[in-house]
Amino acid sequence: MVVASAGGVAGQCPSYSDIRVSENNAAIPLSYSKSGASFAETGRFYTGFEITADAVSRVKFTVKDGFLVEFKSGNGVFDLNNLPEPDPLPEGAAWGHYLTVLNLPDNTTIRNI
Repeated sequence: MVVASAGGVAGQCPSYSDIRVSENNAAIPLSYSKSGASFAETGRFYTGFEITADAVSRVKFTVKDGFLVEFKSGNGVFDLNNLPEPDPLPEGAAWGHYLTVLNLPDNTTIRNI
């Protein structure tokens, strides 16, 4: 998982073991690529990721695809049922800044993201 501006990669998921999956949603923590500090930007960022839930359920975007997610204070959210339209996440993440993915395919686990 990476987020980028026109100038290059701005943030990324520091460790896939920190991803939280509950029901059909995933919270993916983000940090700055260079410093490792928690990603805290506001604005629209190109987002690249791949989710492979099973043999036929796969979603993949690279930064070059131009998929934009809106972030506010380091938090962004998008719904796989409504790609490619992003929705901003309300402020107030209890454990840091992250990207939330809604409506993951059934039985998706951390290993699928």
